[in-house]
Amino acid sequence: MDSKLPSRSRTLHFGEGIARVATLIALGVSGLVGCAGATNHQASSGPPTEYATPVELSLPPSSAGTLGPIVDNEWTDQLVANASSNTAWYWSSPTATPTELPGDASGEWVYAEGFGMVNGALNVCGSTVISSGGTYNAGAALWADPTKPPSQYLARNTALRGPIYETEATGGNSTGQFSGYDDAIGGYRPVYWSAAGIETPLAPTGSDAISDTGGTGNGPVIATLGSAASGNTPAVDLSPTAGAAHHLPGGSARVSTAMNLSGIVVGYDKGASGQLEAVFWTPYDHYSVEHVLPSPPNTKKITALGIASNGWMVGSVEYNDSTTGVPLWKTTVGVDDVATKIPANSGWKLASSSCILPDGSIIAQGHRGPSGTVNVYIHMNG
Repeated sequence: MDSKLPSRSRTLHFGEGIARVATLIALGVSGLVGCAGATNHQASSGPPTEYATPVELSLPPSSAGTLGPIVDNEWTDQLVANASSNTAWYWSSPTATPTELPGDASGEWVYAEGFGMVNGALNVCGSTVISSGGTYNAGAALWADPTKPPSQYLARNTALRGPIYETEATGGNSTGQFSGYDDAIGGYRPVYWSAAGIETPLAPTGSDAISDTGGTGNGPVIATLGSAASGNTPAVDLSPTAGAAHHLPGGSARVSTAMNLSGIVVGYDKGASGQLEAVFWTPYDHYSVEHVLPSPPNTKKITALGIASNGWMVGSVEYNDSTTGVPLWKTTVGVDDVATKIPANSGWKLASSSCILPDGSIIAQGHRGPSGTVNVYIHMNG
């Protein structure tokens, strides 16, 4: 994997930049967002289009299993995904042929969860699992070279040791820190690995994503990505070494789905009308407010599912006529539907997206004709 990646700014750019958002917060403006600039729900009408025709992402014909959700990263256009056959797959770019992520031994199950930087080099993170006699032993693994077995396993805090050796890394940041889980006695416990490799147990929430500083100045923010209704309440841990967990505000139906390296968390919640609305939470107001994103006209329900390093967000939208699309927020005061930005004669119907790449291209879910829903790469033109 390329160890000489270009450095990327971690400053969020909502319209005129995060400074504008921070100013609005400081001024006490109620509701950061509005519906100005929302696009109409219409089919794209001829070239030029902002996005190219979708291209299906699939496994090699000889591979077994069904491809699961695609996972992107904020530094490059490299991708990973897991398949139902307990295998993990890696793309050096969205147009490259995927390669299977290897384990250390034959018959190992391999799972890829995300990416992180280690000494300036991009690593895939996840776990490898050995099954023996009904016992599953897993290790939190890092791949510096996705064509070779894991380059290292994250250290385990022996004080957390349970009856089964099971750890997994769910995500990493720019400075070699990782979020994840360990099989502590009494349950699967959220943990944090420092850049020095020290594992620390977290408050009893979750450890699904990790930021850089998150604008707090106190080190990384670790997010619990989950649903309040299911008991996995959306939360952030503002100081991993102190266990300062903070539940994200909102309604009883709120769900958090992703966090970027700036610490911005996106998701959805039920609005006053009872319909789902796309929302986000920010460290710049100390995660004290659930901000609602704008919706296109005639929306039945809408969610935010992914966020890029530049602050652009993507998700899913269903309209009153039951058609679907992929909302794209480039600012907090307007929204586009990527379904209206691809060639009108492409034949593709888009349903959702949780991945937006650094160049604005996206990975979405969609279908064409009678075929089932598949993952597609949609290149941003220009």
